[in-house]
Amino acid sequence: MSESWLISPKFTLESGNEYELSITNSYMNAANPSQVYSAHISTDYNDNPETATWGKLNLEFGAAKEAKVNTTDLSQYAGQTVVIAFKYTATETEKGTFEIFNFSLSKVVKEEVPVSGLDINANITDFSVYDVKRFASVDEHIWKNTADGIAANANKESESWLISKSFNLENNDIYQLSFSVYNDKTAEDAKKVYKAYVLENYNNDNPNNANKTELTVSFGKNQTKANTLDLSEYAGKNINIAFKYTSTDQDNGIFRISKFSMEKDEIISGFDGEDKTSNTVSSIDESFKTNLGVFSVYDVLKHSTDNEHIWSSTKYGAVSTMNKESESWLISPLVDLESNKKYELKFTSWYQKPKDENYKLYISTAYQGGNPNDIQWTDLNIKFAEAEKTNLENVIDLSEYAGQKITIAFKYVSTENSLKGKFEVFDLTLKEKEEGGNEDPQPQPEESLIPEGVTIKTISQVKLLEEGSENIWVEGFVVGSASADYANGVFKVAQFGKENAQYNVVIGEDVSANVFDECLYVNIDGSLKSNKASLKYSVSSNKRIIFYGKYTTYSKSNNKSQTATILGFDPTYAVIYDEDNNGTAYGTKPTE
Repeated sequence: MSESWLISPKFTLESGNEYELSITNSYMNAANPSQVYSAHISTDYNDNPETATWGKLNLEFGAAKEAKVNTTDLSQYAGQTVVIAFKYTATETEKGTFEIFNFSLSKVVKEEVPVSGLDINANITDFSVYDVKRFASVDEHIWKNTADGIAANANKESESWLISKSFNLENNDIYQLSFSVYNDKTAEDAKKVYKAYVLENYNNDNPNNANKTELTVSFGKNQTKANTLDLSEYAGKNINIAFKYTSTDQDNGIFRISKFSMEKDEIISGFDGEDKTSNTVSSIDESFKTNLGVFSVYDVLKHSTDNEHIWSSTKYGAVSTMNKESESWLISPLVDLESNKKYELKFTSWYQKPKDENYKLYISTAYQGGNPNDIQWTDLNIKFAEAEKTNLENVIDLSEYAGQKITIAFKYVSTENSLKGKFEVFDLTLKEKEEGGNEDPQPQPEESLIPEGVTIKTISQVKLLEEGSENIWVEGFVVGSASADYANGVFKVAQFGKENAQYNVVIGEDVSANVFDECLYVNIDGSLKSNKASLKYSVSSNKRIIFYGKYTTYSKSNNKSQTATILGFDPTYAVIYDEDNNGTAYGTKPTE
């Protein structure tokens, strides 16, 4: 067994500097070179290696007889005197030949290039570059100006920062950072080498000393990828944007930044146009299809970059839609309701995408203008159609507010991500309830059109029938239309409340029925062929119908994995009544 040391002279490393040890080594014959050859550093060596305190240095080995370059950072020993030593330990089984050459212990050159500005496509001097670690042999900075933006590229160990000017972000404003990146590595590899940060408390020195928060960057290999990031959380702070390039012998590549911008998106609040909320009316009748009439729009949260208003009048009615964070109210004027009278609010609505969180209807007796969030409102609980893009009439009794001045308001809320959609309101009336209220104004049908002794069932009673097929009489209201696949009875489309129902009729137990599973599907076109044309175009919503035929069941597809069984009916005879109880018969009248 043998042990032998190769010991360097003493090196005094100056304080405040960075130092790097570089050696090249090779070996022969040793099966486990790391057990035979090792490198060490000491700050208390004094002629005898056995009495000194040694720190072991990482020593990498290539294949046998292969020269291997080792580079070690010794900056932690700045301000001390050190000795470098190589130890050879051999036994009968572990031995070999070890060579050391190209020994270098040198000071690492660090430079800072303080510049300022923002136009990234003009010149690199519009940003500042701070090299935390860069070799003296590299004449140019790692970040360089190119025709396509500012690019970083190094094949050695390095750390270099590209730092923007300071941005003083004002309170209560929204800020958006945009830039494009190009990289020549996969997204997974790129994240090791290229990073972006928000710096707080940056003092034009080493950016590692600042408070920094890493930003999520989207990469695309060998292609330019646009990034847009919301920095609104930094409103009220002074920040810098920094891009960090870190490379080693193994991990390196090209990183390029272009089209850099920081934009302020101001929040707008207040009335859009004329504030009509202080006006007083006794009733409201608005279609919203040509203008918003007596209603006002108050934007609690709207962005200055959006040219269109959130609530607007279209041929469809009052429409609200936004794909960003927003809150906007459509507000009526004061409505003076007389005492001892009954009042009713009616309107038709349509929606796309989320509903309950996005769209609300409120009433207040205390609103006097301004931000509607400053007072308490009562939720009037909008009803929504079961399916999107389906018209639905809401009827709300407001008789309890008789003798008071009220305001009603529709509220639309959206966010940039999940909560966004479209809401339409049209044909709104708020007035004294007509005599009879919501009760069925139509008397019983003329008995001459119905065979004597017939028992007419309601839809609720039909639901209690066992599944099967039998001739029965059913009474209800036409509430919409549907088209169906005749081969298997699976519904494709339902349109509740559509005038002049086409193809197949949907019957509800009351005029406001809007749930498929609570209705009857009636295959009128297929069964009443003798009167197909006249029936097809004369049946409109809310008309009472009594019909006779076979009761069956059908399936309605909700999606690929779920089906729901609903009531089906194939009539051979039908009587349709208008508002004056005038009945018209279709088909062949049954004899029993």
